Amino acid sequence: MAGFGALVVKIERPGLGDGTRRVGPFPDDDPHPEKSPLFLHLNTAKKSITLDPEAAAGRLLLQRLIQRSDVLVESFAPGTLGRLGLDGETLQRTRPGLVVTSLTPFGQDGPYRDFAGGELVTQALGGYLFSMGEPEREPLRLAGYQAEYQAGINAAVATMAALYERDETGEGAHLDISIMECVATLLQAAPQAYLESKEVTGRAGPRLLLRNPTAQYPSTTLACRDGYVHVHGNRYHWEALALLAEEPRLLDERLKSAQREHADEIDALMRPWIEAHTREEVVGRAQELRLPFASVLGIDEVLADPQHAARGYFVAIEHPVAGRAIHPGAPCEMPETPWQSRPAPLLGEHNEEIYCGWLELAREELVTLRQGGAI
Repeated sequence: MAGFGALVVKIERPGLGDGTRRVGPFPDDDPHPEKSPLFLHLNTAKKSITLDPEAAAGRLLLQRLIQRSDVLVESFAPGTLGRLGLDGETLQRTRPGLVVTSLTPFGQDGPYRDFAGGELVTQALGGYLFSMGEPEREPLRLAGYQAEYQAGINAAVATMAALYERDETGEGAHLDISIMECVATLLQAAPQAYLESKEVTGRAGPRLLLRNPTAQYPSTTLACRDGYVHVHGNRYHWEALALLAEEPRLLDERLKSAQREHADEIDALMRPWIEAHTREEVVGRAQELRLPFASVLGIDEVLADPQHAARGYFVAIEHPVAGRAIHPGAPCEMPETPWQSRPAPLLGEHNEEIYCGWLELAREELVTLRQGGAI
């Protein structure tokens, strides 16, 4: 929302800031709160103010900020807003058109409501962890913060929809985003398959093994001379796969008619040719045969990929403390609303702009609020 032009004000704890400011790895192992790559990535184009809602003066400031806002996004434990005097009933009475978006591990109700949770917990309880890894090994955590990112995407879409509804009806909404539920949306058809056949979809390693009668194979990752390639095909590509692998035994009708059941044998027949060639050679030959193969790229290669370069996706942003860094660009192209590539804010950088500009406080009041720990 900030990237496409909305005024987004990030409220941070006085003196400490957001927790992501302390997440590394840091350049030169310097744990500086303005140099966290994760914070810089997540907060481009936002403004930062400091505020302690537990302090009486801080709560009053927060209430005044809410009166000027269309959306309040919060990730406190359930019940915290009510304890601060900002429960849904109060907010709807004082700011009728406000959209409140709450993100928590398990939602605002249910038996897990008050449990502590995090990325690993929500991946596990959402069912996603069980599907990651090799069939004979323990489940694997999906890299990064994918559960929380998925929740953020869901929350952004829901918030925009609620704003459209607000514009039509004049009524706000309280959106309850459960990260655990967001993870469960990533399970594809596994729940339906279980309900229909009582078959639990297990781990398949790098393979995609769809559980249906028309399942196609290969769809996996295989090693080549200088890395890995994603190998993909189906029964309509069968002759091309045999040509690529220079392996006539792949033309056996037994393999073609039941690919999924013979995945090990198909991999074994394709592996020698692929292992003897580079990624460029494998993918180049696959393209000649109209096979949808792809190189498995490292992060350094993703940044240098000519497709991204041609579209100008990654952008360089200069930060006053962290210096120049490369960031992902716009999630979509909107010609009438150009993407704003501004650096993440310094801690409390916009206190004066928001408090004195928005709320019309005198600068002297900021000094008093700061000395009292409210900001």
